[in-house]
Amino acid sequence: QLGSLPEVAACRTAYQSKDFAACLTAAERALEIAKQYLPGSADHAVLSAVAGRCCWRLGRFTAAESFLRDAADADGRFRSSAWRAAAELSPISDASRLKELPWAELNTALLEGGGKQLPDAVMSALQATDADSAATDLEKDTMDKVAACVSAAEAAVLGRIELSKEMVPDLLKRGLNATISETPSYFHLRPRALQHLATVHFRAQQAVTAEGLFRAADDAWAQSTLSPRCIVQRAQGSFAYGAFLQKWEGRERQGEQEVARAKELLGREDVTEEMAAWASLVLPPLGVEELIEEMWS
Repeated sequence: QLGSLPEVAACRTAYQSKDFAACLTAAERALEIAKQYLPGSADHAVLSAVAGRCCWRLGRFTAAESFLRDAADADGRFRSSAWRAAAELSPISDASRLKELPWAELNTALLEGGGKQLPDAVMSALQATDADSAATDLEKDTMDKVAACVSAAEAAVLGRIELSKEMVPDLLKRGLNATISETPSYFHLRPRALQHLATVHFRAQQAVTAEGLFRAADDAWAQSTLSPRCIVQRAQGSFAYGAFLQKWEGRERQGEQEVARAKELLGREDVTEEMAAWASLVLPPLGVEELIEEMWS
C-alpha cells in the first residue's frame, strides 16, 4: 500500500544496489509513515526487516536486532532472523532454538564443553567436509560447514572439546583455504582460524610462524566492525598472543600490553566459560533476504 511513496521507491532502489547506508535512511523515513498509518502491516514488517538487514551489514548490531524484533512483531516469519540478530549481542538464553539449526549436535557439545569427545556423527561430518572445493558459491550450508570446522578446532585448542592433534590444524586450514563471505555472519572465520592456528604453532615451538599468524589475525579483525560476539572471539586471540609474547624473552612487556588490550575489549578480566561457549557456536546467516524479496515481489 505504501509502494508508490518516493521514500519506499528510494529504499528499494538503494537496497537492490546494496547501498545499505542510503537504503537505511530511506527505510527509516518510510517506516515513520508505516507506523503512523499502517502499524503492524506487511509494509511495516518488510521495511523494518530491510532496515534491520541494512544495520546488520553496516555493523550496527543492536539497531539491527531492534528493527528485526519489530519486523517479527508485525510478521512472525521474521522471528528466526530476530533471534539470530539477538544471538550476536549476548549469550543465548534459549538454547532449544539451536536444535533446529544445522550442526545441532556440535553446538550441544560446544555448549557443554568439559573436554569431551565429539559424537561419532559429528566427527564423520567434520572429516567429510571439503571446504576448499565447495565454498566458492558461498551457499549457507557450505559456509556452515566451514564454520563448524573452525569452531570445533577452536574449542579443541581452548581445551573445551577433545580432537586429535592432527585433526585440529587440518580443520583450521580449511577455514583459511575456503572462500569466506565477508558478511557479518561469516567474516570472523578467517581471523579465528588464524589466531588458533598460531596457538598450535606456538605449542609446537614454532615461534616465527606463530607470530606471523597472530599478526595476520589481528589485521583481519581490523577490517570490520565487531559485534559483541566477535569482540569475545577477538579477545581470545589477544589473550593467546599475549601469553605467547610473555614467553618470549625481552617481549614480556609487549605481552602484558596485549593482555591488557584483551581485557579492555571485553570490559572484564577474562573470558568466562559461558562466553567461550557462545563465541564458538555455529550460527546461521541472518536469513532475511529471501522473505524481503518475496514480500517485495
